[in-house]
Amino acid sequence: MLPFTAISIPIYVIFVCALIKYRKSELSGAFYTLHISIAVADLLSLIFCKLFYKFPVFCGIFPLGYDVAMRYSYFFGKLIMFMFWYSMHVQICGVVVVTINRFTALVFPLKHNKIWSKRFLGLMIIGMWLLPLAFSVLVLTTKMELKASLNSDGELRWYSFDYEDERVETIIFGVSGIWIGIVLNVTLFVMYLIQFIKFAQNRAALRKSNVAAKTKAYTELKLALCGFVVFLVLSVLGLIFLRMIAENLFNDYCRVCIPLYSVFGDINAWITPYVLLVISSQTRHCFLNTIGLGRFIKKTEVVPLTSSVGGTLELRKNSQHSGRS
Repeated sequence: MLPFTAISIPIYVIFVCALIKYRKSELSGAFYTLHISIAVADLLSLIFCKLFYKFPVFCGIFPLGYDVAMRYSYFFGKLIMFMFWYSMHVQICGVVVVTINRFTALVFPLKHNKIWSKRFLGLMIIGMWLLPLAFSVLVLTTKMELKASLNSDGELRWYSFDYEDERVETIIFGVSGIWIGIVLNVTLFVMYLIQFIKFAQNRAALRKSNVAAKTKAYTELKLALCGFVVFLVLSVLGLIFLRMIAENLFNDYCRVCIPLYSVFGDINAWITPYVLLVISSQTRHCFLNTIGLGRFIKKTEVVPLTSSVGGTLELRKNSQHSGRS
């Protein structure tokens, strides 16, 4: 996955440029504004988790970026480790915020635009960057050492961090594992399930709607599917993380955990732009325009992402009831 991860960094940078360039036109709305913030977190994760740590390890070199940082300044070395954890948790909070955005769009369509005001959007983004501090700042309070982890055959499995204060290690790994592997897995899955059920309930009324209403409805569904795919990757990563915690607590060795965690950790860092480019024609057109290839594809009709056919259908039902009464 490392070569694909390396290729994904410039693609992600172009993706961010497209989001910023078209934020007031085709890619306007809270959904895409949130993805600008998520993109920053993903790029930070690619820098601190991959360039400083993972690339040197898989090239057979001691984690060079971390090693040099520790030799130059012990605090700077810990700061890199802090960013390792912090960027990961910001990514996770980003998935949560997008889920909330899609939930309100499909379940509460009439109130969605009112809920996602500029103030509320700003508060969600601030919370997305502040909440992870609670999971990450403890890294700066204890001494730690980077150690090689070997399997039963004496072969290198991974480099792990040994924390002097075991309470800090328990909090960082234990709370993070429960938060990602259990709480978020259950909560976000239920939220997406409710969204899809709501859309299915509206399908009967949707068949009687005009083309514009149908287009808007399936645009909302596509965006929800986009968020759901990203959530599935995070869900698998959380379950693997829980298994790794069990390994540390009960000395129950798992041969496949590290490779799987490595693969899904990579995918989690760069999957967002690919999912949006595949599912959303608007995103794809703006991306190609940014690199000068937009003229080679047919421009699709821009559908306002802040609108929702659910609201249209709900209004229609209300008007029908009013007519009967």
